[in-house]
Order: sequence, then C-alpha cells, then structure tokens
Amino acid sequence: MSITGQCACGDIKVEIPRPTEMCFCHCTQCRRTGGAVASANFVVPTEKVILSGHTPKTFHDTGTSGKPVIRYFCHKCGSPIYANAEAVPGVLFVRSGLFDPGQIPKPTSHLFTKNFESWETAFPGAATQETEEF
Repeated sequence: MSITGQCACGDIKVEIPRPTEMCFCHCTQCRRTGGAVASANFVVPTEKVILSGHTPKTFHDTGTSGKPVIRYFCHKCGSPIYANAEAVPGVLFVRSGLFDPGQIPKPTSHLFTKNFESWETAFPGAATQETEEF
C-alpha cells in the first residue's frame, strides 16, 4: 500500500510506500532549508519514490560528511520535497509534511540531538544520535 502527498501548491506529487518510521533531523542545514528546528523525514529507497507533476528545483549542499547533498524543492511554492545525500546511497529523505494528517507514523529517531534547543526532548521511545555523517 502506498500514500501520496504533494507540495503546498500541488504542482509536485510524491507517492511512497506507507511508512512505518519517521526520522527528525536536527542538523543545521535541515533546520535552515526547512525553516524549523528539525526536518521530519521518511527514509525511502530511491526506486520506491514516484514523482509526478513539475520537476523539482535543486539546491546543491554539502553534508556533515563533506559529501554532496542535493535538496529538491518546488519551483513555484518552495516546499521542500526530499533530499539525496551521497553519504547515504540508495535512499531519499522525503519530507513527511507533504502527506495528509493520519498518514504519518510517530517519530522513531532523532538525528543531531546535539543541536536540540534547551526546551526540546526526543519523542518517547525514539532512538537518538548526537551526530551523523550525511
């Protein structure tokens, strides 16, 4: 079974297998490119992500590993769609906010917890990592 989401303007649609896990990334660049203290992502095998509509624009970034991270976003509304990190081959980090409420599982992990704000805590039961090489 799969779920379909879309950017804010609807120009890009994304279909993925129904996720069972969700990861919050608190790295500096995910914070900056998402405009929030973390990005909420599904880690999906590349071949399982189906895009339709307009081709996303890209922002070429560098991950904490020093390797390239390509961030994809809508050309019209600016919604982040997914990221592709060379340091983690074979998967895409698809933004969970593209999907309607009721389709998103509880968080299962937090990455870059060293960047937590003083008031942030991990979701109960979620794995935590202070850093990660992306």
